[in-house]
Amino acid sequence: HGLPFHRGQGPARRACFWAAEWLTSRITTAPVCVGEELRRQTLACRLGRESDTTVVRSGIETERFLAAASCRARLGIADDVKVVGIVSRMASHKGHLSLVAALPSDATLLFVGAGEEREAVEEAVRRRGIKAIFAGHVPPEAVPDLIASMDVLAHPSIWEGLPRAAVQALLVGRPVVAFDCDGAREVVEEGLTGRLVSPGSVPDLAAALAQILSTPDRGRAWGLAGRERMVRLFDAHRCAADLSAVYERLFQGPTTGTPPRSVPGA
Repeated sequence: HGLPFHRGQGPARRACFWAAEWLTSRITTAPVCVGEELRRQTLACRLGRESDTTVVRSGIETERFLAAASCRARLGIADDVKVVGIVSRMASHKGHLSLVAALPSDATLLFVGAGEEREAVEEAVRRRGIKAIFAGHVPPEAVPDLIASMDVLAHPSIWEGLPRAAVQALLVGRPVVAFDCDGAREVVEEGLTGRLVSPGSVPDLAAALAQILSTPDRGRAWGLAGRERMVRLFDAHRCAADLSAVYERLFQGPTTGTPPRSVPGA
C-alpha cells in the first residue's frame, strides 16, 4: 500500500526501513502494488524483480459513493458555504497543517478522521481564526455522505501509495487538490479532475483551492469528469478478480508443473 520510507524521514530512519523491506523482498514470491507509481518506486529501490511484481489496485465499493448525498444540514453547514474537506488520519505526513495554512479565508474546513496530530491541528485552526468542523473518526458507511458535503477534497499528503480518499471523492463527483507525489497523479488528472501542486507548497495549494472554489459550480464538472474512470479502475469486484488471478497463477506454479517456491513457516 506504500513504502515505509519517504522524503519526510531522516537518513538513518529511511535506511532502516529500506533494509527491512529489502530483506522481506528476498523471501517474497509475488509483490503486489496498489498502483503503477508504487511499482516503479519498488523496482527503483531494488525491492523485487520486474517479472514478479504486479499491480492490483485497492478496490472500493463504488456503489456506496455513487449514491452519496450531502449531510450538510446535520453538520450545520449552509448550502452556500464553501467547504474544503480532508479524509485522513491526522498524522504529520498527511499535511493537515499545510491545509489549514492554505485554506481560503471565506471557506470552511471539514476534517474527517482522528489521530496524533489533532491537538496541533486544532491549535493551528484557532491561530488562523478560520471556520472548521471536526467530524473525528467515523464508521466507513458515513464517509460517502461526508464527502458529498464538501465542495473540494484536499489531499496534501507528502507520502502515499495511492490515495483512496481521492478516488472516493471523484466517485462522489468532487474535485481533488493534491500534492503531486507518489500515486496521486494516477488518480487526479491535472486540470481535468482536479489540481496537482508542488509537494509541500502552501501557496500553490492555496491558489489551487481558491481557483476551484471560485468557479460557478465549485468544481463539480471536474469531479464528475473523473467518476467513470474511477468506477472502471477501482471497482471492488474487478480488483478482487485481479487479485484472485495472481493467486491462481501462483498456485498453478511454473510451466514445468512444479509448485511455486514457498516461504518457510508461512
